[in-house]
Amino acid sequence: MDGFVGRLTQEQNQKLMEMWKIIIDMGKCNINDPPKVDVSKRRGIKALLGKKRASSNSLVEEKDSDLLFELFLAFATDDPDSLILRFLRARKWDVNKGVEMLLNALKWRAQMDIPQLLAGGERDLGKQIESGKFFVFGKDKMGNLVSYTRVKLHDKNAQSQEDSEKFTVYYTESVRRILPKGHEKITLVFDLTDFTMNSMDYQMVKFLVTCFEAYYPESLHQCLVVNAPWIFWGCWKIIKPWIDPIICEKIKFLKSYSELVEFIDVDQIPKYFGGENPYEFKYDEFRGESQSMPEDKVNETNSKFDTLRDSFVETTLKLINDPNNQNLTLERNKLKEQIQSLNAYIESFYPKSIFQRSNISIK
Repeated sequence: MDGFVGRLTQEQNQKLMEMWKIIIDMGKCNINDPPKVDVSKRRGIKALLGKKRASSNSLVEEKDSDLLFELFLAFATDDPDSLILRFLRARKWDVNKGVEMLLNALKWRAQMDIPQLLAGGERDLGKQIESGKFFVFGKDKMGNLVSYTRVKLHDKNAQSQEDSEKFTVYYTESVRRILPKGHEKITLVFDLTDFTMNSMDYQMVKFLVTCFEAYYPESLHQCLVVNAPWIFWGCWKIIKPWIDPIICEKIKFLKSYSELVEFIDVDQIPKYFGGENPYEFKYDEFRGESQSMPEDKVNETNSKFDTLRDSFVETTLKLINDPNNQNLTLERNKLKEQIQSLNAYIESFYPKSIFQRSNISIK
């Protein structure tokens, strides 16, 4: 399948470079006031380092930041081109629509302050993870990581909407960081066994739908809904109109666990879900094992981040003007690897997620 890094047609590569050119040209616009996008203030790179003000629980000094700054934070450990391509594919290679979608996603990421959320770890979210209502295990037949949701374990009244949203984003961002190179999508399994209306959280469903459609496009391979009781079908009539038809096509309703084997090999399915794998979710207690970056490394890392960003932008512009220059392509690929390595180094100072503590990944 084309449309991915290393598998681009000439036309797709031209679209990618065209989108990069627009982003770079807009890149020095303030994140608070880019064209057609109204974005709230954003904390600086030190948010990545987990540093806090002595006077409050906020991360160190707030400052206005440019679009490129936000974009390079969003890359995390992704290949920079992979992220851009997801927005292009989601908008059927319409560059202007892809740019607009990306800008809205960057606005949202700035408002959510995702680096601060990750730097805090599970300190305020552990109960939701500890419940086992969400966990990841194994892979589907296409090699995508599988996320399981036991809906009956979710009590819509046990947490605020804000906490539910923070948990959803933290969970999603944590899963992103355990996907091996070459894997960009996940399969969701929603188990509706013993479903009651106490678990029917419309606000959370709507937020999850928005995340996959607008903020994490091209991240969902399929959604398998198992054992839906008759009472759920009334809920589905409310939910379905919220969902984009393209996403809706990825949702499949299964009558029983036995039908999961059509999509996931039986040895990759936990016994609880009718498979043969003995895996059982067990919460590895969060210990807040974060550490601060040494002071002498903070300025050095800041400087390296800016240098890599500027070098990548400069090399990308050169490649746009000289697309057949293999030396520029090699140089740009090296810079992408360095950006990923630096972000991985920065994030090594974050508390480890449950997935990292449990060494969960696709084998």
